[in-house]
Amino acid sequence: MKRSYLFSSWAALLPMLLATAGCSDDGMPTPGPTATPLAVRLNAVSPEGSAATDAESAIHAVTGYRFEDGLLREVIPGIPSSDGGVYTFSSASPRGELHLAVNAAGIEAFGTLVPETTTLETFRALEASLDEMTLDGLTMTGRLVLDGAGLSSASRSVNLRRSVARIDLLSRDAEVEVHSVTIRRIADRGYVAGDGTPSTPAAASRKDFRRDYGEAPLTMARETLLYLCEQPNDQFTYSYELEGTSIEDKLNAIVTKIYGGKRVVLTANA
Repeated sequence: MKRSYLFSSWAALLPMLLATAGCSDDGMPTPGPTATPLAVRLNAVSPEGSAATDAESAIHAVTGYRFEDGLLREVIPGIPSSDGGVYTFSSASPRGELHLAVNAAGIEAFGTLVPETTTLETFRALEASLDEMTLDGLTMTGRLVLDGAGLSSASRSVNLRRSVARIDLLSRDAEVEVHSVTIRRIADRGYVAGDGTPSTPAAASRKDFRRDYGEAPLTMARETLLYLCEQPNDQFTYSYELEGTSIEDKLNAIVTKIYGGKRVVLTANA
């Protein structure tokens, strides 16, 4: 009886071991989707639409945000290649839209984005201060539509759009001196990746800017005055204090150099 009992126990245990081994094989985790590499050439573009090669247009870091069906699916860091300007993004599913944020490490709002939760509408409404958008170079954005096929075999090209504008003062007339410049009602916040139509967040504050040249007025020179968040031109005003050889020279300087009009002719006793 004892031998028979032992024999029965091993006989019963054998199918259990086999069953356990089978569960181990069948329970292996299913491999995830294979990452698809996407090579993208990033082109910094000047406000005039030409290639920008100045130091302030340098790309320090880039992150891709892949949206599909209006929802954030992946946050993908861009890996620079040996070919300057080309970055590789490895996506789990090459579909939807890839929104790019360049030099945006200082923008706190990007830290609030959550895959499978953040919507494209929320992304486009992200706002930041001027300090945030200039902390790591000038912030730029771009967009690439993914077609889901052939991404690993051909690189794409994306033109980057600045989130920050630069205001320069240019004096071209040797007989006109610029003594001061004032720009009023400048917004201190702006949208990072808007839809292309300049607008200002409701939370933005307004401030004035003034540059006085004192005893060394600006003549026949160009100078960068300030950077500002993208905003409509009709929401701020500006004025200049000029010195010329006559009233007529002053009027002509204002009309031709600032407003792009024709020369003014003054007629006595008119």
